[in-house]
This record gives sequence, structure tokens and C-alpha cells, in this order.
Amino acid sequence: MELRIDSDTQPPGINRLLRQHWAVRKKQQNKLAEEIAAKYPTDLIEGPVCVEYTRRSVRLMDWDNAAGSFKLVGDALVQLGILEDDNPQIIKEFRVDQERVKHRPEQGFTVIIRQTSAV
Repeated sequence: MELRIDSDTQPPGINRLLRQHWAVRKKQQNKLAEEIAAKYPTDLIEGPVCVEYTRRSVRLMDWDNAAGSFKLVGDALVQLGILEDDNPQIIKEFRVDQERVKHRPEQGFTVIIRQTSAV
């Protein structure tokens, strides 16, 4: 099974997330979850899975910051029941990529979730 999610929402990097109040972060997570639920099936993809996360932005980030920007996305996927958890027992592979775009309206992210046989 495979699920591809494309969004024009720009998730904040880990540097900004670390400085946010938890209530602001939770509000962003809920908004992202609503957006995903409105466009995509929210059926559970049983682990183990491989997650490919591509962040599109006008400015590229350090790799640790780009990977950390998955935090809200991963939490929203768990909240919706698409993933049972975002821990290493479920997400066996996590690949991060960045794509530079020229204009802000092109910013966003793509997540591809694939079931894998890794145990």
C-alpha cells in the first residue's frame, strides 16, 4: 500500500518549533490534520513503513532543520490514524529531501508512505 500526500502548507522548521508555545504548535497540527483529512483517505497504513518527505521552499534549510519540519506532519498523520505511531518500530525508513522553488505559492511538502517488509 502507498499513500502520497501533497500540500501547499509550509511546515515550520525545528528551530521555529522549539521556540513556539505548545498551544500554537497544537493549533498548527490540527489545521494540517484537517487539511489532510479533507483530501486524502485516513485509513491506517500498518507498519513497518518507509516515509519519504520532500519539503519545497524558496530557501533551503540545514538538513537537521528540514528533517525536523516533519514533526507537525508526522504528528498529524498519527492524530488522523494514518500511522499508528511515528516511532522507529513503525517508521523503519525516513528519507528527507528538499526542493527549491522560485515563488512562495509553490512552497509546501510531499509525503509518500509505503508499507515495507523490514522487521
